[in-house]
Amino acid sequence: MFEQRFADSADPVRAVLDGLPATTLPDAYRRVAARVAAAEGLDPDDLVARLLARDAEGSTAFAPGALMPHCTLPGAGASHVLFARPAAPLDHPEHGPIGLLVFLFVRDDGPAVTAAAIARTVRALADDDLVATLLSAPAIGSSR
Repeated sequence: MFEQRFADSADPVRAVLDGLPATTLPDAYRRVAARVAAAEGLDPDDLVARLLARDAEGSTAFAPGALMPHCTLPGAGASHVLFARPAAPLDHPEHGPIGLLVFLFVRDDGPAVTAAAIARTVRALADDDLVATLLSAPAIGSSR
């Protein structure tokens, strides 16, 4: 189900991280960025800085309790979508408890391609039933 919805958003869905042992949003960003950085041979601290810089530009919330942190990946061979549900909801100063993070790391093929990948992902996430399922499913997979 998930792979079909996001097949056009980026290269294959790489992971569903259920029970992510993060205690803050930056901690979640570090844990997920480390996975992508390892796969692409990139600096995880740079990816975290890119995610935080994008957050500073404006909200990435797409539904109550759900965020879509995203950034470009200069020098990467592929784009990546990772779904993460923290072990416990994470506090967000504007949006309250966050129980779902859909990370989008887009290979840097220029601003138009990046914008199109983000738009496709947002459209796929515009399904309230899908978001409710992702937020409430007892287990959607595990790849810590």
